[in-house]
Amino acid sequence: MTPLLDWYRARSRREQVMLGAMMLLAVPILGWFLVVAPAMHWHDEARDAYLEASERYGRTVVLAEAVEAGGERAAARRIAQPLSDFVAASAAQAGFALTRNVATGGDRTEVGIAQARPDAALAWLTQLRAAGVAIEGMRLTDNGEGGVEVDLRLAKAAEQ
Repeated sequence: MTPLLDWYRARSRREQVMLGAMMLLAVPILGWFLVVAPAMHWHDEARDAYLEASERYGRTVVLAEAVEAGGERAAARRIAQPLSDFVAASAAQAGFALTRNVATGGDRTEVGIAQARPDAALAWLTQLRAAGVAIEGMRLTDNGEGGVEVDLRLAKAAEQ
């Protein structure tokens, strides 16, 4: 620190005043670019991520409620073919590639989908419920690619 102070004292009075004015201007500018601007950027990113997540959550809740309400209103229909064949055809029609479709008897099947959009998957489940398929178990897992991985246990709904 002593060499810097000696250098400053070796300057003329006019140079010392100019160096002081430069420091008065440089400190707030550096503070803005090194602290405030990055903090505002991080805040904006966090707000955008929060808004996007809350929008996805709201859509998922609405679709999940539609699945529940649709299943309660729909009268169960009899599916003539084995459930695994019916689900495979329905998934293909909806644009889903099944990674697993294991029939556990003619009335039950376990289904897996590696990549699906949450809203599309829930809309498909609503269609299945309306067609007379009961959802015995469901797990939606974030796959890290902007979609979900779907695991289902399905059964033919009992006639009402």
